[in-house]
This record gives sequence, structure tokens and C-alpha cells, in this order.
Amino acid sequence: RRGLNPLTAAGKDHTSHRLVMLGFTQREAVMALYLVGGALGVIAIFLTQATVVEGYVVGATVALVGLYALWKLEQVDLSGKTRME
Repeated sequence: RRGLNPLTAAGKDHTSHRLVMLGFTQREAVMALYLVGGALGVIAIFLTQATVVEGYVVGATVALVGLYALWKLEQVDLSGKTRME
């Protein structure tokens, strides 16, 4: 659209918007993001007491889950349909 400043125009490609496009309600999307943040916080606290091997195992697991979530969220078409459909 002409006349819109891209720095002040709201984007629709944020994680919460993609979760809503996947079928979450706005409240569920926000709660899911809070849950992920809380879980990562608990994992960080656990890692302060973990051995090196446990740290690598947890780190690899978090990385794999994160990559899967990123891949899944990237499948969301901004029109609201997934590319897999």
C-alpha cells in the first residue's frame, strides 16, 4: 500500500500470529508462548546444576525441538493456510 511507513506498520508474520493461523485462539497463542518461556527458564535453572554430559543432552534436545518448531511455524502461509495442505 502506498503511503504506509514500513517501520510503523504492524506486521502479521510474528510467532503469535502464526500460532493463531494454525488454529490457536489469541489467548492460547499467548499462553503457549508463556509456557515455552517458562519451560526454557526451568531448563536454564536445571542446567546450572547439570553435568557437562547432561548439558549437552539437554542442549541438543532443546535445539532439535526448537528447529522442529521453527520449521513448523515457517510452514504457515501468511494467508492463513499451511503449505502442507
